[in-house]
Amino acid sequence: MAKHLLGIDHLVIAVRDLDAAWAIYEGLGFTLTQRGRHSPHMCTGNHCILFGRDYVELLGVLTPTELNKPFRALLERGEGLSGLALATDDAARGRAEVSAAGLPSGPPVTFSRPVELPEGPTEASFNVVQLRLDATLGMQVFFCQHLTRGAVWRPEWQDHANGARGLAGLTLAAGEPAALADPLVRLFGSDAVRHGNGRLEVATGSVSMHVLGPEQLALEYPAIELPAPQDLPQPVAFSIAVDDVQRTAAFLRRQGQAPVWLGQRLCLPADEACGATIEFVRAR
Repeated sequence: MAKHLLGIDHLVIAVRDLDAAWAIYEGLGFTLTQRGRHSPHMCTGNHCILFGRDYVELLGVLTPTELNKPFRALLERGEGLSGLALATDDAARGRAEVSAAGLPSGPPVTFSRPVELPEGPTEASFNVVQLRLDATLGMQVFFCQHLTRGAVWRPEWQDHANGARGLAGLTLAAGEPAALADPLVRLFGSDAVRHGNGRLEVATGSVSMHVLGPEQLALEYPAIELPAPQDLPQPVAFSIAVDDVQRTAAFLRRQGQAPVWLGQRLCLPADEACGATIEFVRAR
């Protein structure tokens, strides 16, 4: 694994309406940050769901710009998981490492967004490097270096009514999981990728990534509608660790939800969460 790759920083969920997405996820028991507005040349906005070391970002377009044109095209196809941000302590050095491994990438880009804190306004700043893996993994993959962690990881945003404690996994669907092995090995290292039985298991340095073929996906996620072959690969679900899955189930039922049990996992269908299937699992 690259020295400057530190695991998964956050997942991005593309949403068409940030206000509606905020209401949906608040109703699911998540505490969300206030509206963030990215730099004018990006003109996107977000709400974040923060945990101890990672988070989920609800990302939408505020004003169309040339830079967010690809993101708008993605939203035309539908909402859902669209990005995987990999944590790094140095985006430029991380880029050099993956370039040496044969993975193309873009130049480092610095951007920021204002944050309103009780002690006054400040800026959350980031360095990011886009990896050219969109077609390979069906989602944007990028390094994310936080330059102002104190403006993002605030304790008041990490307490969630549904018991959420952090990310526990990411699941991708692929026609042939083995076809994704090479770029994932180049990114995470040969020791991090295991394959067999129609699936890949990837140790990212923090939570696990699962790449499932159609048959395995149908077995493990019967509540998920199988994507069309031409739409593969694509991310289909993410897992959230909670202290007590039964308690989370009871909370969601009180909120009017009808989560589905898949063994000991609690699954919330994509149409209840802006196109992203969520499963809740017991924290380890």
